[in-house]
Amino acid sequence: MLQRGFAFAIFLSYVVLPTVSRSVFETWSCENFGYIDDPTRHLSDDPTLTRSFMRTDGEVVCEVGGPSDSPHNRLAQLSYGLLVLWPLGMPAAYAALLYKCRSSIRRRTQSFLSASTHFLWREYEARFYWWEVASILMKLVRSPPPEPMPRVAPRPPECPCRSHHHGARVRVSGAHLLHPVRRR
Repeated sequence: MLQRGFAFAIFLSYVVLPTVSRSVFETWSCENFGYIDDPTRHLSDDPTLTRSFMRTDGEVVCEVGGPSDSPHNRLAQLSYGLLVLWPLGMPAAYAALLYKCRSSIRRRTQSFLSASTHFLWREYEARFYWWEVASILMKLVRSPPPEPMPRVAPRPPECPCRSHHHGARVRVSGAHLLHPVRRR
């Protein structure tokens, strides 16, 4: 019963990892809008008259150097802790668990940890038991970074394919050279 609960907790953390990580990164994703509170002025006269709001919650103003108790700064402080816990901490925890049971994985014998982490390594050759964790980290590195905040002048859109193609090339070439997937 304990093993099932532990295995389920690891699997559940794996399933929610992308969504939670994206939510953590979205704290720093802000959108600029023209903002004029004086009817005699026009946005075309001064393009710096903008306010930045969170993309995920349009009521939260993104403030750089604002009061530390502002809603956005409180969210950012919380997100720094969550950044360590989820996008970085969970892959590190998976790596530590896999490293701890590596001898059972290599021998293909069942132990409490190897059975609990089976979904992380079963598709790979025994010597590449760590490949899923590497894949998670590659996806994390490949994902586009959050927008810097706040942006005063709009930038031209960047090609989203640059980082994605590079990451895909690394993963495909690594898989081609190493052959981590187990043949059936």
